[in-house]
Amino acid sequence: MKNKNSTENGECDTTGNMLPRNVVRDLNDITRGKTSGVYKIVNRVNGKYYVGSSNHILKRWTRHKNDLDNNKHRNIHFQRAWNKYGENNFHFCIVELCSESELLVLEKKHLGNGVCPHRVYNMESDPMRPSHSEETRRKMSKSLMGHGCSEITRRKMGRSRMGRNNVNYKPTIYSFFHLSTSEAFMGTMYEWRMKFNIPIPNACMLTNGQLKTSRGWRLLQISV
Repeated sequence: MKNKNSTENGECDTTGNMLPRNVVRDLNDITRGKTSGVYKIVNRVNGKYYVGSSNHILKRWTRHKNDLDNNKHRNIHFQRAWNKYGENNFHFCIVELCSESELLVLEKKHLGNGVCPHRVYNMESDPMRPSHSEETRRKMSKSLMGHGCSEITRRKMGRSRMGRNNVNYKPTIYSFFHLSTSEAFMGTMYEWRMKFNIPIPNACMLTNGQLKTSRGWRLLQISV
C-alpha cells in the first residue's frame, strides 16, 4: 500500500515539478507550522539535485538558502553549482512527507544505493545522522558544558606544540566527516577547529574517544 503522503514516483523532474497534483509540491504549501519529510533542490539546467530531510522543511530550506547566498554552504560541490547557475535555476521541492522517525530511511532511499556525481550533489549515500529536535540539541549542548580535556590529553597536546620547531616534526593528520552536510575535512586538529569554530573541549573529547560525534562531526581516521 502506498504512503498517501508520497508522490507517485518519488522523483522531481528537471523543472522540479511533482505528481500527482494533490500532494505538497513546493514551499507555498508549507508556510505554516512544521512539515517533516524528504526534499530535493533541483538544478533546472541539468537535472542534478541535492537530497535532504528535515522535521521542519521550511526552516531547513531557509538555512540552505542563507548559506548558499553567503557562499558558505558546507557542501562545496553544491555551492559551486549555485554560484555558477544562480538561484533562479534551482527549484526546491518536497519528495515525500513522513514522520520524524522515518526521515533518514527515506532520505537514504531517495539517494539510492550509491551517490553518482553526475546525478546528485550529495557526497555521501548514507545520511547516518541523528534527527534531534531543538530541545534535544540544547540538552546535549548543556551536558557538555564544564567538560574539558583530561590531564593526559593536555600533556600530549603540550608536547605536540613543543615539537613544531623540530625539523623532524610531523603533525598528526585527522580525517573528519560531517554527518549533516556530508562535508569531509583532512588536516590538523588546529586547522579543523579554526575553520569550523570547534571548541577545544569538544575537539579533545571527540579525538580521544569520549564522544562519537561533536557538532555533527565524526572522526574517521588519525594519521601520525
